[in-house]
Amino acid sequence: MKCVICKEPILTDPCGWDGGHNPWPVREKGRCCGECNDMIVIPRRLIKAGFEIDGTLIKEIQEHNHESL
Repeated sequence: MKCVICKEPILTDPCGWDGGHNPWPVREKGRCCGECNDMIVIPRRLIKAGFEIDGTLIKEIQEHNHESL
């Protein structure tokens, strides 16, 4: 299975789960890898929920999202 964000293979996590993560709100369908979940999806969810994140991190997220789309 490939990540719908970065298009790389989804690797098995340390617990043995190989099903990836829910990519919402970055993508509506499919699954994403752990790295995209941690670096793109979770911060995007926090921003949508009203949390403020360090400006440097937001810039990196936006640059990565632009490259991935």
